[in-house]
Amino acid sequence: GAGLGIRFLKHISRTGLLLHFIDINPYDDGDPADSFIAIEKELEKYSDELINKERWLVINKTDLLDETVREEECQKIIDKLNWQGPIFKISAMNKQGTRDLCFSIMDYIDLEKKKQDKDSGALLEETDDHAEITAGTYDAVTGKIIK
Repeated sequence: GAGLGIRFLKHISRTGLLLHFIDINPYDDGDPADSFIAIEKELEKYSDELINKERWLVINKTDLLDETVREEECQKIIDKLNWQGPIFKISAMNKQGTRDLCFSIMDYIDLEKKKQDKDSGALLEETDDHAEITAGTYDAVTGKIIK
């Protein structure tokens, strides 16, 4: 209701990945998708760049629903949001799905770093080439040769 706040929006505009955490079973009995939609409108109002950042949907507290309805409730949220991006279904409290989420975040960050390095002209390809140094006095340099 009070909004995200300009300071917070400025802060998240510097990030490379936004995670939308949705409680599948909110304490106030509200519609989880409606909360997401309200936040999305604020992001859009603040900045086109922010709304176009990579965003992932994380549906949390899945352990609070019976297995017989869990998948159906998750799908209702996904359908209402018309969500097309990555989706993670987790229980942070029980650590279900959190490891996969963390590894996916790390993989995404690594991939983006490689893209940035490639775009900036940094050389990334490692080779088995060895350098020959003729006799003399030199400063020692160690490491891997990259192309």
